[in-house]
Amino acid sequence: MLSRVLPFILLLISCNPPKEEKKAYVAPVANEKGEKVVRSFYPDGKTKSELTLKNGKRNGLARTYDADGALILELPYANDVREGTSKKYYAGGKALAQTTEYKRDRMNGMQIRYRGTGVVMSEARYENDLPCADLKEYLSNQSLKKKYPTIEVKMNKKPDANGAQTLSIKLSEKARSIKFYSGHLTNSGCLTDNLYYLRLDEASNTAEVPYYVQASENAEMNIIAVFETLMGNTAIAQHTFRIRN
Repeated sequence: MLSRVLPFILLLISCNPPKEEKKAYVAPVANEKGEKVVRSFYPDGKTKSELTLKNGKRNGLARTYDADGALILELPYANDVREGTSKKYYAGGKALAQTTEYKRDRMNGMQIRYRGTGVVMSEARYENDLPCADLKEYLSNQSLKKKYPTIEVKMNKKPDANGAQTLSIKLSEKARSIKFYSGHLTNSGCLTDNLYYLRLDEASNTAEVPYYVQASENAEMNIIAVFETLMGNTAIAQHTFRIRN
């Protein structure tokens, strides 16, 4: 009886081969310069990301790969902060999608986006992570896009119960992610944290601003609009509205 059972057991073993053993994790070791490469992995063992540490701080290029092993992002570091030009690639890593300049861990300089064919799609300048007003976008024929929404302001001269007149502020065309501010851009034409936010009615995309003007006063307000373009960039418009009694 045993002689009959034994071949059957052997057959079961041959149909169920042992599972593949997981690769043992090997901790990175620093070289003579104090540098070591740290990696993360996908479940199948392919590299997901890698970066170089020197004395415990990120230095050099940090790279991210997709599940097929294609490079999709490079971020430059110096002493643990972003410093230099990052590169982002389209899916599959075959074409450059975007470059961004960093200084002192913030976006400072140009962010350039590319079409899949390699031609430039847009050029946007940043200072301390904040966008500037000289955005350039290029149409599919490589001509420069010139028409953007402008700011429209109307004033209701009839004072309310508190003696305030009302400014109605909106854009001339529909846009996404609209924000209105009063104040001034930096000398180099970029947004600043010192602007005064004007509350937006999201249903109408209009800001209603109370404004107090003395009887003999001629006043003005510089209005800044920030909105998202169809290409996904941040555009800036501004308009100085003069109030005369």
